[in-house]
Amino acid sequence: MIEVGNKCPLCNAPLLVHNGKGKNVKRYKITQILPDNVSRDLYLAFSKHSRVHGKYNHPDNLIAMCTECSTDYLSEPTEEEFLHLLEIKKALQQRNKLRLGMDNVGLESEISEVVNGMVNIDKAGELAELRMDALKVRQKIEPTNKLLIDSITDDITHYYNYIEGLFADIDGRESGTFDRIASEVRLAYQKIKNEGLSQEAVVEYMTNWLKEKLPVGQRNQMAISAVISFFVQNCEVFDEISE
Repeated sequence: MIEVGNKCPLCNAPLLVHNGKGKNVKRYKITQILPDNVSRDLYLAFSKHSRVHGKYNHPDNLIAMCTECSTDYLSEPTEEEFLHLLEIKKALQQRNKLRLGMDNVGLESEISEVVNGMVNIDKAGELAELRMDALKVRQKIEPTNKLLIDSITDDITHYYNYIEGLFADIDGRESGTFDRIASEVRLAYQKIKNEGLSQEAVVEYMTNWLKEKLPVGQRNQMAISAVISFFVQNCEVFDEISE
């Protein structure tokens, strides 16, 4: 349940629902990815991709699914469906492994002030755009990732100076706070980088990590994305692409 985030990995239906009495009702089944009742031909085809080798109830071979999707899958799984579900399971395991590793990376509480400052940016008056060539971004993101380049470039062009000013205000009250925050962001990035993820996935994980470190009321997706973009430009996230 925790692994799939209370959603069916195939149809996104909630796996726990509230009934009229205010109680949670289970709408899921723990399902074998490589079922123990498949034909020999399917077992041989599936086992080329699976490490289960007869251990059908091993955690690596189990996944929570809504009862409807589970019944449909188990009735007659094809190799294509099996491989799709196996990839989902691997991605979930990688995400949860990363989450556990990232839980050990702290973050100074002052980062909340910066995100909150972005949320209230309409009260800050006119913004000064960053007059610069976004070469640093293009040097660190693969040229094929045009949407990611454009998104980060847009954030830093409009908000870099403003975010830098917010950090400067915090540093003015307690010297060294920004350096500590930057160091923590860099450490989080290095942990994610070691998993060999795509650059889009790295940004997504960094954004989710920062979101989870903030109080619930300050988890503004757009503000957090702008702060992550700031750290891309500031060199804590991503390294220069080797020629």
